[in-house]
Amino acid sequence: MTLRKHRWAFLALPNILLLMLFFIWPLLYILLYSIYTYDPFQIFIRKFTWENYVKVLTNDLYVNAIFNTFQLAIIVTFFVIIMAYPVAYYLARTKSKTEDTIISFMILAPVLISVVTTSFSWVILLSPFGTLYRILNALNLIDGPLRIMFTKTGIIIGLTYGQIAYMVMTLRSALSNIDWSLIKAAKVLGASPARAFYEITLPLSLPGVFFGAIVTFSLSLSSFVTPYLLGSRLVKVMSIFIYDNIVSVYNWPLGSATATVLFIITTILLGLITYIFEKRLFGWLKY
Repeated sequence: MTLRKHRWAFLALPNILLLMLFFIWPLLYILLYSIYTYDPFQIFIRKFTWENYVKVLTNDLYVNAIFNTFQLAIIVTFFVIIMAYPVAYYLARTKSKTEDTIISFMILAPVLISVVTTSFSWVILLSPFGTLYRILNALNLIDGPLRIMFTKTGIIIGLTYGQIAYMVMTLRSALSNIDWSLIKAAKVLGASPARAFYEITLPLSLPGVFFGAIVTFSLSLSSFVTPYLLGSRLVKVMSIFIYDNIVSVYNWPLGSATATVLFIITTILLGLITYIFEKRLFGWLKY
């Protein structure tokens, strides 16, 4: 038994080394830079300070960016769940391979294409005098320019489009594992289709909803290209502040502190949500 454990540990060693090299080591560097002092001539000097964290947590611009970042992630996650569930349910129940292939390809298209390309596509569609404006104007539904670009609404549309594939695939897997004979039994016993769904299908699919929501929420929090192109700098989010501080201003300590704050808040929040859901919501599924 001991030898078998050592073999499995040996097989996991390359993954552990890659994780340490490309995730843990850069993360430690970010944490280290975040407590250095900014110097406009040397970028930073190795002098310990909490000033960077104080600015991120007290400055109105950064506090507003933190609020916007989490607000957008929550809204996007909500809309993704609402839009992805019917599609995933249909894919889990359909018996047509052709329909399955076509719909799956359409859903996965945003993932297969570069996020830069899809975001620029939304810029063309949502710009003040873009494609959507021309359609609405031709139908006499709008008079002035379309005011979606450079707003939270535009960012939500772009992020929802980019994240929906992850939710559909996660939900489809959860729904496909449901024993559909339970639904038939419920209907035989007099339950309506709506009641069978809310009391059997929905509860059994909640693990898929939860894990899909975690992925969507995390990706929305860290997204940069879509908020940058669809919101520019008019909608303040953490990823844009990190980019500006590190790439534009060369204030690596402040940029690192901003990234660290986002990482810590996200880790704590997701940890608490996971604990609550596993203990309170999914505990009954074990029995």
